Amino acid sequence: MRDADSIPTAARHTGPADGLTNAIARQPAGVTGAPTMAMTMTMPKSMPMPKPKAPTTPPKAPATTATPPPALDGWFTHGKHCYPIRVQYEDTDAGGVVYHANYLAYAERARSAALTCIGINQATLLGEGLAFVVAKLNIRYHQAARLGDLVHVTSYLANLGKASMQLKQIIGESAPAADRITQSDSTPPPPIATLDVTIVPVRLGKTTAITRMPHAIKKLLGESFFAPIPRENGV
Repeated sequence: MRDADSIPTAARHTGPADGLTNAIARQPAGVTGAPTMAMTMTMPKSMPMPKPKAPTTPPKAPATTATPPPALDGWFTHGKHCYPIRVQYEDTDAGGVVYHANYLAYAERARSAALTCIGINQATLLGEGLAFVVAKLNIRYHQAARLGDLVHVTSYLANLGKASMQLKQIIGESAPAADRITQSDSTPPPPIATLDVTIVPVRLGKTTAITRMPHAIKKLLGESFFAPIPRENGV
């Protein structure tokens, strides 16, 4: 057998080991022990950093002239309560005219909304056995409201007694229809309907009986309703 030193270098480094030849560091003279691995790393060439994108300006909201929706329960102004209602399809007959009984419903909604506006919770009162009921009502029709009209129910306090209150309610248009009313802008349109309503508080139980108006409720009503009732101008 030949000594390993006599084997040519090309014969000793064959096979897969040839690929590691450049990665093995030759030991310096006089250094004993196993050869060490010298790991070489090739750093990637410098790459240009991407430029930051300019901040985009959010699109402007389109201009609009739409008015915000009115308060759900209407509002008080100068001592009277105003309640808006849009005439819906279900309110009208085949000709698009509001059915006469629906004006009573409009007025009822307005009265309930007025109480809500001044902090009187009717559901709470019912739980305590107290309710407000209609004792007397008189309605006069002046003209018809039609499908799509925006009408307002304006409520005034005519009288506040110990066990009753009288309200004047006027159902009118916020803007007259051009094909029905031709009046100047300074003249308010004639009412659609006017109502005189007497409300009494009743105590619920085995028998329903009229009771005195609670002082706190009477105080709220007196402080909220103070506008004078307008004349009907002979309508």
